[in-house]
Amino acid sequence: MSGQVYPAQNSGAISVPLLVEDLEQNCIMKASSGSPNQGYGPMFTPSIKPALVCFNVGGKKFYAMKTNFTRYPSTRIGTLMRASSVTEILESCDDYIPGEIQEFFFDRSWKGFNDVLDVYRVGHLHLNSGGLCAMRIKAMIEYWRLDELLLDPCCAMKYYNDMKTCILEIDDHTNTSNKFKKTLESEDFGSSLPCRVRKFLWDLTEYPESSFFAKMFSFLSMSILIGSIITLIASSSVKQLIPESEANNGTTALGENGEKWEKAIIALQVIDHIFNWFFIIEYFVRFICSPRKLMFFFKALNLVDLLAIFPYFVGLIIGDLVSTNILARLGRVLRLIRIIRILRVFKFIRHFPALQSLISSLFNTAAELGLLAFMIILAASIFGSLLYFAEQESGEEWMFADSVWWILSTLSTTGSGEKKPSSIPGEIVGVFCLMFGIVIVTLPLPIIWTSYAVKYKQVVMTNQMKAMKKERKEIGRKTTVIENADIIRDIESENMDEKENDKKD
Repeated sequence: MSGQVYPAQNSGAISVPLLVEDLEQNCIMKASSGSPNQGYGPMFTPSIKPALVCFNVGGKKFYAMKTNFTRYPSTRIGTLMRASSVTEILESCDDYIPGEIQEFFFDRSWKGFNDVLDVYRVGHLHLNSGGLCAMRIKAMIEYWRLDELLLDPCCAMKYYNDMKTCILEIDDHTNTSNKFKKTLESEDFGSSLPCRVRKFLWDLTEYPESSFFAKMFSFLSMSILIGSIITLIASSSVKQLIPESEANNGTTALGENGEKWEKAIIALQVIDHIFNWFFIIEYFVRFICSPRKLMFFFKALNLVDLLAIFPYFVGLIIGDLVSTNILARLGRVLRLIRIIRILRVFKFIRHFPALQSLISSLFNTAAELGLLAFMIILAASIFGSLLYFAEQESGEEWMFADSVWWILSTLSTTGSGEKKPSSIPGEIVGVFCLMFGIVIVTLPLPIIWTSYAVKYKQVVMTNQMKAMKKERKEIGRKTTVIENADIIRDIESENMDEKENDKKD
């Protein structure tokens, strides 16, 4: 009898099931107090069995009154209670033991079954059993053929929110797993020496977490990236110190020897050439080793790398033409193209999961960001119009564009020191604009931050999962190679033994 559960009864209503040991102990205590039937109804004693039915769910037995299950006849248990033959009973349960108390066996987890029984007792579903995933609760509701509308309002809100989160997590995990499988299949270059070299170079440049050498190469790439940015800033600063007319005369605005500055410029140019050729070689190595050239070319980060390389070649061509005074007017175009090299900072995204999660969270919160932009535009239009008409009588020249600019500066809480409202109506409009700006800017921030935190955790877990899967696959491949080598060695030893035996014969 250990582990069996009987229902406690109080004035005919069944409450939370009691273990048999608890029931017998309660009976002994009631008998010793002179009122053995108190608390169990007028006709209930351990020797008199009521119209009970037993549910064996995953090895744990639950007892309940048969009359409870007439409330919802279309559910699994309701159909089971109305079954008139063993065949009909086994259609709703996994096994059946007839007897004075019928026992129905269900080969599934017993967790949450008390909540199912409470549906028939009280008429609604309240999720008392903690620790169950929302997907497990949904599977439980579907298995017992219950209606989700029976959920209590206090449980329904949490259940549907958890279900939405679980579905998003599962879909994201499924998509990530499918992409990862396709990536592994496409990156299986083969076992020949050129294929192994290609695989090594691809992992070295594309996956910094794949090996020690990949981490060192990633560190080198980031160091050169930082150095190229510093070189770009330093070269522009040095050139500003030397006006072209004075540099040609060998003097500077500071009165010093122009040769020193020219050597500095040449040194910076040499360093810049080295850095640019590093990025060019890196890009073409990655392009040659990539399993899918077209997909590699149109990937966002690779387009950024290409755009960062492109100005270098354009600068070489146009720079030579400018120096020969063929296209001297294209000097401004050259300076504009060189600015594109600043896009190289986006290469940091490949090495930092936090930056990847930031961009992903921006895409995931596109609706909230769109709502924020719409509210800012709406507020700028309304308050800008009010401010424009309020300042018409102030004597200052206020254009509508000035009003909108001042409103946008106020909404973003940065302020504008050039102009400010001078009339009382204009100042009132400014006060309301400032208060409204605080509200519309701060309200969407928790939503955006929550999305960012969730996405960051997903990116970190995905990267860890990819690294573990690649490591396991590599271990499995090495194990297979070792096993094959052992098998070949055994076959060779057997052949050698056979040859020796043949020689002896």
